Amino acid sequence: MASKFWDSTARKYASRPVSNEGAYAQTLSSVRSRLTPASRILEVGCGTGSTVLKLAPFCASVHGTDFSKEMVAICNEKLSQAKAGGGGSEGVGAKDTPVKKGLDHVSFSTLDVCTPLPETSPLRASQDTVLAFNLLYLLPSLPVALCNINTMLTPGGLFISKNMVSDRMSFTYKILGKVVPVMALVGLAPPGGIKFQTADELESSMKGAGFEIVESKFPEGDEMRRYVVAKKVREMEEEKEH
Repeated sequence: MASKFWDSTARKYASRPVSNEGAYAQTLSSVRSRLTPASRILEVGCGTGSTVLKLAPFCASVHGTDFSKEMVAICNEKLSQAKAGGGGSEGVGAKDTPVKKGLDHVSFSTLDVCTPLPETSPLRASQDTVLAFNLLYLLPSLPVALCNINTMLTPGGLFISKNMVSDRMSFTYKILGKVVPVMALVGLAPPGGIKFQTADELESSMKGAGFEIVESKFPEGDEMRRYVVAKKVREMEEEKEH
């Protein structure tokens, strides 16, 4: 299972620095521009929780989810450390105006976004913003994930994502995409491989899942990844798990 791979690599992953600090800061700024003091945010595939903690001062609530229990454990460790240190302003820059103090509105939990949400799930229609960064091409079933994200959002809610697409992918990444299945056999990559789409294909998938594209771009300095803001415009019938 993919969760076992990420459980086994979580601590190593957590120790790595952000590969492109400028592009990451730009993404955070773009997300913040879409938030209000009443925003309720959920991130799928939150990894070690850095984005959740950085957005915490700018929303009413933020919940990070990941299908790796070890990743979520790291998130909760970071949250406890931030609370002990009087945290709550990790993402605040000189020009930012935080709207929320403290970290009591931050939480983390495990979630497999490719498993249909139960009818009784409290996540249904509970969020006005869902985030997914560097995740969609790793999922075994994008249709199920997009249906779940649609279900989590209130009408008119936003799905904000930035993910690598094949349009401008470097030669190295194209080769990597082909060898990942072999690497997975020896535990060096997540099982299931990597499923890159073009930007048009990705946006078409989102439209088919009940979303309207509000903004779409290749950010400056991060041209291999497509930043997309999509608005929920209709409800979706449940997708079956693949």
